[in-house]
Amino acid sequence: MAGAGSARTAGGVDARPGPARSRARRGDGARLRREILDATTRLLVETGDEGAVSVRAVAERVGVTPPSIYLHFGDKGELIFECCRMLMGQLAVRVTEAVEGIRDPVERLRLAAHTFVTFGIENPEPYRITFMSPHHEVPDDFDIESYEGTHAFRLLTDMVADVRSPRVAPADPPHDAPHPTDEMWAMGLLAAFHGVTSLMVAKAVEPIDFPWPEVGPLVDHLLDVHLAAMTAGAAGGVAP
Repeated sequence: MAGAGSARTAGGVDARPGPARSRARRGDGARLRREILDATTRLLVETGDEGAVSVRAVAERVGVTPPSIYLHFGDKGELIFECCRMLMGQLAVRVTEAVEGIRDPVERLRLAAHTFVTFGIENPEPYRITFMSPHHEVPDDFDIESYEGTHAFRLLTDMVADVRSPRVAPADPPHDAPHPTDEMWAMGLLAAFHGVTSLMVAKAVEPIDFPWPEVGPLVDHLLDVHLAAMTAGAAGGVAP
């Protein structure tokens, strides 16, 4: 039995209030907003269930009242959306830092792929919400051009372009199909590595002993397959 003064949410998450907060000073609003997002992310990771994360649980974790949450976020849907947006920004930063100083474009793309998959496996519930759930609660002032996911995809597209530009001389595509663009190749890579990540996230809760391969070699295999196609020469489409 829990000791006196303990409290848990319906999802079993420790919801004891954080330290008592003094009156906010000018400029503290941005800091509180970040604390709210950080607490939401931690609760998503701890519970593994978006449904178990309530505004009240977040407020208690931060050490504020629920109305303080609503001063920054209209409802839980907006809070979850902004949390996922923050995660997308962290993913872009993680990838950028991983490839910094790497001059070889293939090695840079390889590191980016491994970083993406590792990030998703380390943050399974936020990843599921961000990449595997429909976003019905998009804010009214949402701007796709400033969205962190847009910047992350452009980063991937630029890395694909760096790999292809000095090497590719594509053969004529069959059935008069258009030549794939850098964006199409980038989307194919995203689909492949999202597939690996989502399988590994699902693996954590599946009840059967499936013969999963090691993640690292699987990522390398998928990237090698895409690289062979992306850098194929004009003579019959054979990779150099």
